[in-house]
Amino acid sequence: MKANVHYLKKSVLCYIVLLIVACNSSENQNIALVNIDSEISKEVKIEAEYFTDSSGSVIIEKINDELTFIESETEGWVALNVNIPTAGRYKVEIHAKNKGNETVICWIEDYYDNKDGRQYNITSNISFENGNNKFITLAKDGSPLNSGLHRIKLHYNKSIIIDWINFSLIKKHDITPKTYMQKTEGKNWKIVWSDEFEGNNVDKTKWTYDIGNWGWGNGEEQYYTKNRTENARIEDGNLIIEARKNDMGQKWTSARLTTRGKASFLFGKIEFRAKVPHYKGNWAAGWLLGDEYVDELSWPYCG
Repeated sequence: MKANVHYLKKSVLCYIVLLIVACNSSENQNIALVNIDSEISKEVKIEAEYFTDSSGSVIIEKINDELTFIESETEGWVALNVNIPTAGRYKVEIHAKNKGNETVICWIEDYYDNKDGRQYNITSNISFENGNNKFITLAKDGSPLNSGLHRIKLHYNKSIIIDWINFSLIKKHDITPKTYMQKTEGKNWKIVWSDEFEGNNVDKTKWTYDIGNWGWGNGEEQYYTKNRTENARIEDGNLIIEARKNDMGQKWTSARLTTRGKASFLFGKIEFRAKVPHYKGNWAAGWLLGDEYVDELSWPYCG
């Protein structure tokens, strides 16, 4: 795969994203694989006292004058408010108990009060199997959250007891320091940025890794890894992005590389040369995303 950037003709400031995915949605819980960086660690735990609304009847348990958990008797959702201190990618943990014998599927909707009537799923499905009537904690990594107030809904398809939801900062949002902004006059093209993948390793001055398994708004199955040669490596002058099945305790692993936080482009033309797998269920892709993207509310206004 080769990537070159020439003059652009669109006035949206963009960065490049390259990936390969397994595109079917999954209901299987994926174990979190990243560690929280202690230097940037910011955690926000929301509990029963953050409850604001629900789709039906719920019970708020109170012990020793403290609200401890929310119990729902049917499928539906509960709404809660959470204040996120720092824009970035978060590990989202749900501490809950399955009351019955059937699997309960949960997911978190962000910005449920958005003006466009969109539904922003920031965790994809999290499955609580029969847990012998015990509280357990399940997590998804990489959910994008901007700083500020988030009105969220925890959706569930069967009755469940929810103790708390925790948001832990994995990686701060990358502000892109360099923009290649080109003039549109003249007939000659000039390369202003390129990667021929001729070294031995992915060039970290040009690319960064998106990480996690929150579903990326599409219910994607794979867990995107960081700095793992099994998923992203340089071979014979090519960048190899490889999806691997039943890997690292995940249904799939893969890689997602982006120039966000490294370089963005305004005006010109972008070219890349690539070969993609023909297997059913794979979706290899490269595209531009607006540099103003921070979390799901940014789309589609970021371009």
